[in-house]
Amino acid sequence: MNFASPWSIALVAITLLSLLGLPIGHAMIAGSILYLLLAGQDMGIAAEQILNGMYNNYIILAVPLFVLAAELMNIGSMTDRLLGFCNALVGRFRGGLAQVNVLQSVIFAGMSGSAIADAAGTGKMMQVMMTRDNRYTASFAAALTAASSVIGPIIPPSIPMVLYALISDASIGFLFLGGVVMMTPLLFMFSTSLKTAGDVYDLRLIPQAPTFANYIQVLADGRFARWFFNSIFVATVVTLSCLFFDSLVAYTLAKFQFRGRQVVFIAILSTLMIRTEMLVIPWYLMSSQFGWLDTYWGIMFPGLITAFGVFLLKQFFETVPNDFLEAARIDGLNEFTIWWKVALPLVTPALSALAIFTFLGNWTAFFWPLIVTTDQTLYTLPVGLSSFAVEQSIQWEMIMTGAALATVPTLLIFLFFQRYIVRGVMLAGVKG
Repeated sequence: MNFASPWSIALVAITLLSLLGLPIGHAMIAGSILYLLLAGQDMGIAAEQILNGMYNNYIILAVPLFVLAAELMNIGSMTDRLLGFCNALVGRFRGGLAQVNVLQSVIFAGMSGSAIADAAGTGKMMQVMMTRDNRYTASFAAALTAASSVIGPIIPPSIPMVLYALISDASIGFLFLGGVVMMTPLLFMFSTSLKTAGDVYDLRLIPQAPTFANYIQVLADGRFARWFFNSIFVATVVTLSCLFFDSLVAYTLAKFQFRGRQVVFIAILSTLMIRTEMLVIPWYLMSSQFGWLDTYWGIMFPGLITAFGVFLLKQFFETVPNDFLEAARIDGLNEFTIWWKVALPLVTPALSALAIFTFLGNWTAFFWPLIVTTDQTLYTLPVGLSSFAVEQSIQWEMIMTGAALATVPTLLIFLFFQRYIVRGVMLAGVKG
């Protein structure tokens, strides 16, 4: 190894900066810039790659970059001057620190162009000040900071959230901020799908000339319909299998006393610690030996029963009163009928949540279907879209159109069944 090479010098620089107390992320950025300079690389190309990465991986890169912006803006006395100005202007009004928080959020978020930067910068300081001596609750301080910080970049939608946060003790503002962050990539995806090839790199959210020609072209491709059917078939069969077998196992573990019951339950839970990547080779060898390659059964068999489903349903079955089951036994019902007609209806929220999680998980499954299938007629939608992306490697509008069509069912499921998801998860740990 050449210790005078640009790589070695950059590595030493990163190490020294980290030892001096600079955050590792900042040290890596500084070391990368130093390496490019010493290696004689074009900084413009590097900047272009960073911008492309931000466009393609918005969620991954946006938050740390915005937090970095907040830290840079907090250097020196800028923060003190900002908070002092806001306190002098509105601190004397009724509400005190709450009014100061709103005003500083508007200014700071407007300067940084990011609600995340405000939440990581002065917003964090304001939350500490507001919760000191129990003057305000933590949820109210978080809601107010999150809601008011979006005024700078996004004024109209945030005003109702700010007003709500000012008069309530709920964190709806924080939820709104999370929604804005999470929805941005989806909005860009749908926006790009409505653009022509010449407008793809125009990052405006609303296309200049929206067109549905991309959707017509994708839907006219017979392969897409086939992939769509495959995904629905696989996800539906696996979901029904999980509901049946997981509930049977969970009911047995929850309502029957037998030696080794806890050992069996712990053994089932321990399988959650094994990553899918470690199981792929045994699955593939099994599929090859039994002739399951390029078959629907080969795609489905790893998920027909799940440890997560057993755990979730067991927690619910434990809340079912034993008196109901004993009464059913006195009436002469066998155990299967008791499980089917008495116990299952009482755990509907858990069944609904498990069904949704399982269906969405199999709808978006990519790794295993990619390995076990080589016949394009058996591709599920994610695998098909990946091959479509290779074929259409430079036509981003077509790739985004296919991704948008694949996303629509998941959005509809969350839209219409979100109350079951929330209820199922909230009650999963309830003991009776």
